[in-house]
Parts: sequence; structure tokens; C-alpha cells
Amino acid sequence: MVSRGTVAAIVFAVVLVMSGGCTGLGDDGDETESGPESDGNGAAQDGVDPADDGGSGSDESSSTTEGSTESNETGDEGTVDSDELNEEEAAEEKDEATNESEDTAVSSEGEGETNGQDDDGVDEDDAAEGETMNEPDDQETSDETAQTADVTAFEESLRDEGIDVSSVEQEGDTLSLGYETSRTDEEVVEAEGAIVAGSYADLTGEGYGSERLEATIYHATTGERIADYHIESEWAEQYNDGEISSAEYEERVTATIDTHV
Repeated sequence: MVSRGTVAAIVFAVVLVMSGGCTGLGDDGDETESGPESDGNGAAQDGVDPADDGGSGSDESSSTTEGSTESNETGDEGTVDSDELNEEEAAEEKDEATNESEDTAVSSEGEGETNGQDDDGVDEDDAAEGETMNEPDDQETSDETAQTADVTAFEESLRDEGIDVSSVEQEGDTLSLGYETSRTDEEVVEAEGAIVAGSYADLTGEGYGSERLEATIYHATTGERIADYHIESEWAEQYNDGEISSAEYEERVTATIDTHV
């Protein structure tokens, strides 16, 4: 049976052998070649391991990258927040602009309605004035047409009575008559003057507006002026109203005859 002392000695020896191998000592107690290497390795282990240094560098790079990433993320978040703020501000400005445009449009519509009413009123007034101004023009045109028709009827009535009419013209308030004759004796001139006076009385009775008729007699062959005379419209009206007789009316006319032969 092995005693406890023997076991203790064996264990001690084993520990010594293992300790010598770990420290690189040879049998003579000198350092083996592995010693320095072990010291180097140890020193490397005790110091900063290059690999570990690289790892530390990697860790620092990683930290830097992470920091940059975080910074970028923070920057992105800041940018996003800034963009969101800008979008919100733009949206608010757009809403304000839209509201202002709507207010302006409403105001413009109101003004347009007011102006439209005013314009309508002006247009109606203008139209009324235009109609009022056109009415006299239309009346004048109608009167001129009627007078032209009356003059034409007057000329036809003279021709029917044997008067050779050369011209009939309205000059202001005076109706000018020119006719030709081949006889120049006083009796014929007065007789033809009586015919003209009768026709002018009829014309005045129809409402033709003139103050007097001026007649000029020309020689039918030579064209020479033979005589002139006139008839006042007042005389014709008096005759039509029966205030004077036909003889008195003719006498007033023949009294104005001025012969040139």
C-alpha cells in the first residue's frame, strides 16, 4: 500500500517537471530558444497585440463608422424634419395664398356684380338715349320721304295742267320751281301763274312744309328767263281755309310777277 508521503512526492515531481517545461529551462537550467520566443510572445501578449491593435483599429473604425452613420441618420432625421417643416410651411403659404385668391375672387365677383348692375343701368340709359336720339332721325327721314312724295305729286299735277316743268327743288323753307313756256305775253304768264298757285294750295293743304314757292319761267326755245314770281304759303292756307277767295288768291300771286321781256 502506497503511503501518503510517496503520493505527495510524486505529485511534487510532476509539478516541477511541468513548471520547467513551461518556463523553457533545460536540464542545465539555461534558457532554451523557446524562452525568448515565449518572452517575445509573452511580451506581445503583455503588450499591445498587433492583431489586437488591428482589432482595436477596427473597433475604432467601426465606432467612427457607427458615429458617422449615427450622424448621418441624425442629419437625415434633421433633414427630414426640415423638409417636413418646409412642406408644412409651403402648405400653409399655399393655403393662405388660396384663401387670399378666393377672397379676391369673391371681392371681384361682388365688384363685377355691382359693375354689371351699373353697366346695365348705363347700357339701358344709353339704349334709351339712343332710341330717343334715333326717333327724331327716323321722324325726319319719314318726313323727308313724305315731302318727296308730295313734291312728286305736285310736279305731276302741274304737268297734267299743261305746265312744262323743268325742275322742282326744296331749298331750306323755300320750294323752287322752274318751268318753260313758248309764249311771253302777260295774259299767258298770269294764267299759268294761276295754275301753279292752285297746285301749290293743294300741296300746302296736304301738310307740305314750306314758307313760300319761288317760280322762274324760261323760254322753251332760247332758254332765256322770261319772268319770276312767288307764292306765300300763308296765302295758300288762307285760301284753303276760305279766308280769301280764289280771285283774291290769284291776284296776290300775279302781283308778284316780274317780267324780263
